[in-house]
Amino acid sequence: MTYLVLRFSTIGNVAMSVPVLHSVATRYPEHQFVVVSRKLLAPMFHGYENIHFETVDLSGKHKGIKGMWHLYKELKSKYDIKKVIDLQNEYPSIWLRRIFAFSGCKTVAIDKGLKAKCELVRKGAAEARPIKSMFDFYAETFEKIGLKTDKSFVSIQEDLAANAAIEKRFGKKEGQWIGIAPFAKYASNRLPFRTTKDIIAYFSQRPNTKVFLFGAGEIESEMLQQWADVFGNVTCVAGRLLLDGELALMRKLDVMVCMDSANKHLAALIGQSAISVWGGTHPYAGFYAWNQRPDNMLQLDLPCRPCTINGTDTCKRQDFACIKGITAQQVIEKVELKLKMKTDAAK
Repeated sequence: MTYLVLRFSTIGNVAMSVPVLHSVATRYPEHQFVVVSRKLLAPMFHGYENIHFETVDLSGKHKGIKGMWHLYKELKSKYDIKKVIDLQNEYPSIWLRRIFAFSGCKTVAIDKGLKAKCELVRKGAAEARPIKSMFDFYAETFEKIGLKTDKSFVSIQEDLAANAAIEKRFGKKEGQWIGIAPFAKYASNRLPFRTTKDIIAYFSQRPNTKVFLFGAGEIESEMLQQWADVFGNVTCVAGRLLLDGELALMRKLDVMVCMDSANKHLAALIGQSAISVWGGTHPYAGFYAWNQRPDNMLQLDLPCRPCTINGTDTCKRQDFACIKGITAQQVIEKVELKLKMKTDAAK
């Protein structure tokens, strides 16, 4: 049987669907799973015989209701789709799901627990209970249609071609490699520039260590390149690698430092240890990364947290104490501890 799985955005949410889809595809090798998402996210689904990736172009030929009708016809011409699993449950995935329902397919859609998330922000983490993770919400959606899941996922399969390209570009690994992804979409999730600069400066001077700066967007790339130009042993890869290259590079790192952003989920996909820094958001909202240890998360215990589920550019206190109160030294100590643990384990 062929199942259609819809998850169009965002990068982090699509990444969080991978461990669940992996377990389903592994448990049911007799079934085929067609994943529809953005083209740049295809490397997340590399190497699975019964997972097929199809691209959605929401700003082009698949825009609006008419675009979803075109996408429906494209998919029907290639696959004998019987059931649809909507992990997005927002327009335009709702339109596409309904078109398939009208054609006779059984469909299910995710319940994202929005009421519970709103309650978490209203009460704050001190009074509220943790919400189910997005992994659980995804798993429940598959179970609605009769597919059981498990916790077996460890890592996506290695892309040998991408790995070879990374080694050719950056050379064979020597010493310890650290990845730092200091930016996020919202101010509440982003360390101050001075803090980030101090972190990069410290590790740039650390013996036998190489630092790679990750990011997205033109402004981020320019800032990161400026730091790479100033500090030795620091390389900016923001805007210079496609997703398959970023994942291959992350696989070679000893530790990844990131905010509450997509990078922590990407690191988790290849089994990488990621130190995640949390500001206005909170792990209680269910967006912590797959198989990450609780002590990998760095956050301050403030009564106003969380003030947002995904992030915000405003602060009721007017000072963003949740993120500005985290010091460079705290991050450095977390990373040093993780590096020591990895070194000791290798002995």
